[in-house]
Amino acid sequence: MESDISLKQLPDSLKPIKPLDWKNACDWINARWGKTSWSDDTVLYEDARFWCKEELQGGLQYLLQKGGGFPPTFSELTKSVMEWRGTHLANRLAEFDKKLPAPRGSLRDYLNSIGAESFAHACYLNVQERVKYSKLGVHEDESLYNNWTDSWDKAKETYMPNLQSKESPFDISEEKSSS
Repeated sequence: MESDISLKQLPDSLKPIKPLDWKNACDWINARWGKTSWSDDTVLYEDARFWCKEELQGGLQYLLQKGGGFPPTFSELTKSVMEWRGTHLANRLAEFDKKLPAPRGSLRDYLNSIGAESFAHACYLNVQERVKYSKLGVHEDESLYNNWTDSWDKAKETYMPNLQSKESPFDISEEKSSS
């Protein structure tokens, strides 16, 4: 008899990684091999975000044990994580009688994962992040929204108002497509 278990009931090591976990893994690779072989950690996080902490750490340990003078590619890391999953994690998850969740990929899933209520909110959070690292585009004004420190509750009244409705005119969700 298979019973569904909430993610809240799983130990932290079996929950999907967070951006900080991914950053720490990239820093760990950099500390052992020098610069990673990929250039954009943020984009690759989108591919790795459904790995759990335990399998990411296990995959990194496999790579370290294998040795090598060059940093691993993302493909090699993925292969190592999948090896760890097949060897160790399958037994660990059997305790919970639960298969690993399939990767999800809708806009709503992404918004939920970053804590944004709308696409406009996600864009606002992204601009705030770019301001922190002085990476604004030439067309973006650093002085807007109190130097981008305004809370979303205050900014949403005027920031991308056409993209904030729940019923977007260009909804691409699977539920609405009936081709």
